Amino acid sequence: MKVNCPKCGHNNDRDDIFCMDCGTKLEQAETEQAQASEPTPAESSVKEPSPWFAVIRAHAKPLKKGVYLAAYIAIGMIFSFFVERYRAARNVEDADQMLVYLLLAGASLVVLWGVFTWMTYRLWQAVQDGHARTTPAKAALLQLVPGFNILWIFTSFQGFAEDYNKLLKRRGLQLEPINEGFFLIMCIAIVASTGTITGFLAGVSSFDYTYVIYTALALVVISSNRAIDGVNGLLGRLGMASDPEDS
Repeated sequence: MKVNCPKCGHNNDRDDIFCMDCGTKLEQAETEQAQASEPTPAESSVKEPSPWFAVIRAHAKPLKKGVYLAAYIAIGMIFSFFVERYRAARNVEDADQMLVYLLLAGASLVVLWGVFTWMTYRLWQAVQDGHARTTPAKAALLQLVPGFNILWIFTSFQGFAEDYNKLLKRRGLQLEPINEGFFLIMCIAIVASTGTITGFLAGVSSFDYTYVIYTALALVVISSNRAIDGVNGLLGRLGMASDPEDS
C-alpha cells in the first residue's frame, strides 16, 4: 500500500515515516487515508425495500362505507331538489330565483364530487403494490380538473377496478374480483348525466334529466359499495397474515 505525502503528493511506501521527496512526516497522512477508505454508516447499511403489503398497510386504511353511501344519497337528493327549483323558477322567468338555485345546485354538486374524489384517493391507496397505473394523489387531483375530469374518471375509477383485479391475480389473493364492466357503465352514466344537465341548464334541451340523475347516482352508490367492500376485504387480508401471498 502506498501513502501519498500531504504536502507534495509524492507516492511513498507504507513503511516510510517521512516523505522521501520533501521530508514531511507521513503518520498523519496514513491515518487520514485509512479513515477515508472506511465505509460510512450510510454506505455500509443499505436498507432493504419494504414488502409491497407492508407499504399498503402503512398508508391505506379501511373506508367507512355507510358514511360515503349516505353522503352520496343525501347530497344527490339536495342537488336534485335545487335543480327542480331552478326549473320552476325558469318556467316563471324569475331571474333572481334562477340564479340562487343555480348556485346552490352547483355548490351541492361540487360537494358531491369532492366526496367522490376523496373516496377515489382512499381506494387508490390500497392498490399501490408497485404496479398501479397512477398514484392516489394524481387520481384525485386530475379528477378535480373541470372538463378533463369527465374523461379522467375512466382511469381513476374504472381503471381502479382493473388494477384491483390485477393485484389480486398478481399476488395470488383469493378475494372476489370487481366487475369492471359495471364500473365502465357507471362512468358512462356520469358522462351522460353531466351532458344532459348542462344542456338543460343552458336551455338547449328540454329532456327530463331527473331519471338520468337518479340512474347515475344509483350506479355510483352501487359501484362505490363494491369498491369499498373490495378494499376493506383486501386490507383485512393484508392485516391478518405476515405474508398474504402464503395465506
